[in-house]
Amino acid sequence: MRTIPFITYVCILISVVNYIRMMYLSDREGRQSAIADSGAVYKPYIEEEHQYYRLLTGGFVHFSIWHLLMNLSVMWSLGQSMEMYFGHILFAILFFGSIITGNI
Repeated sequence: MRTIPFITYVCILISVVNYIRMMYLSDREGRQSAIADSGAVYKPYIEEEHQYYRLLTGGFVHFSIWHLLMNLSVMWSLGQSMEMYFGHILFAILFFGSIITGNI
């Protein structure tokens, strides 16, 4: 029985919802504030405010529709096969670990 690559699907959903939220906030409060409010990696917030969660949430912030679509196309094609090959837990560790270490 084939399992559903739910981690891949959830990460795609989070990215899309966060992008829509960022575009909505951008119209209301300006682009820079919207990017920061969407969880982007912003060094002063991490160092001074201790918002370490940004090292993870920064992986779900996309600055344009093309940025979003390119990342999601790779996530769709590679994410599904990698999640099926490695399993849900190991794939999640690899994926989220890559986001965090990449942002450090």
